Amino acid sequence: MAICTVTMIIKPERKNIKPGRPRTGTGKIIVNAEGKTYAELLKRVKNNVNIQQAGIDINSIKRTQKGDLLLDVSDREKAMKLKETINSNLEDVKVIQKTNEITLHITDIDGDIEENELKEEIKKNNNDIGDNIQILALRQMRNGNKAATIKTERKFAEELLKTGKIRIGWVHCEIRKRIRITRCFRCLGYGHRTGEYQGEDKSDLCIKCGKRGHVAKDCNSPPYCTTCNRDGHRADQMGCPTFRKLINQESRRRANRRNAYRNGDGPQDSVFTN
Repeated sequence: MAICTVTMIIKPERKNIKPGRPRTGTGKIIVNAEGKTYAELLKRVKNNVNIQQAGIDINSIKRTQKGDLLLDVSDREKAMKLKETINSNLEDVKVIQKTNEITLHITDIDGDIEENELKEEIKKNNNDIGDNIQILALRQMRNGNKAATIKTERKFAEELLKTGKIRIGWVHCEIRKRIRITRCFRCLGYGHRTGEYQGEDKSDLCIKCGKRGHVAKDCNSPPYCTTCNRDGHRADQMGCPTFRKLINQESRRRANRRNAYRNGDGPQDSVFTN
């Protein structure tokens, strides 16, 4: 069954707004359905969502470069309402609201650092960050050190990423923006989109153990990789050689592009491009 993805993008509010003027912001809804053309997607949304009944005005309807459906709504609250309306009227819809937060990875952290210590160490690197840090994960690495996944506001993330290093405890650890790899929800593999895959449908398998009847968050079974077809790791984590190879390739590509930009040889990939 095709999976729709709805993404909500909130544009930054304009500065120098006259006193007393309400700051409603603007919103754009991006609707994506794996395996469907733009025309099919547009028809499906129109047939299932009654914007008049919901009291929503659409400024424009466009096709994105990736073939997704972009709906421009002039009011922030109505954009959120449209997102909820699409979500409630279309089956198997995943709704993502784009925020101003960035997810970062920190590696080679001292093995004795705990979450509360990690948060305090990050604060030392940016005094203004305060409590605007979420520690999403702090996990043990095979070399005895730890790796962390954190989330913070874009302005703080930009400061932390300037040198690519962050001092945690005694050492300078590598810090980078989370790298997203194209994933196929039909075979559960990576490097291609669902519409490009014609093989066995594994979309109903648990990404953790490879069995049917449940999802990863409810799984108590040992990990099994559906990409490598072997026990011991998941297909969506760095323990998987295929996944790790793709992450490392993308990481090197970004580094090469940044170096080329610094040397004046070409444009730089923005570290904040989604």
